[in-house]
Amino acid sequence: MFFTHTMDVPKPPAAVHAYVGDFKNLPRWDPTILRVDQTTPGVVGEGTRYVVVLSFLGAESTMDYVVKEFQPPARAVLVGIASNAVATDTITIEPTPTGSRLTWQAEITLTWPARILDPVLKLLFSRDVAKAMANLERELRALPQTAVGEPVASARSG
Repeated sequence: MFFTHTMDVPKPPAAVHAYVGDFKNLPRWDPTILRVDQTTPGVVGEGTRYVVVLSFLGAESTMDYVVKEFQPPARAVLVGIASNAVATDTITIEPTPTGSRLTWQAEITLTWPARILDPVLKLLFSRDVAKAMANLERELRALPQTAVGEPVASARSG
């Protein structure tokens, strides 16, 4: 299954990258994400690992994610592995005259026998992806205009 979404937001690429490149922010905007724990110490970068707990169709699942590429302010690639799926999230950010253009691509490969359900699951995932992307755009628009190198907090409090 492959999903892609592009949005323009009036925030600088560094602020957008800092927010979306840190998967600890996922529960703030993706309604399927229950919890994210960073399992490696330090700042986010290549090699950072996360445990992502999600809910889909009432079932809870855990994915182990690793940051494969981290190139601020332009790109991040994270790969998640679960018992029944592999997900690759590729995030690219381009500067625009008014801020940034974010493109999020997600490729989810299910293992056998779940793979036979791809067409049906893609329809169900599409609904959740659309909600998540709308929420992400709202979050990004609410971010402060931060300078390069400054940490980016959530637009909402805890």
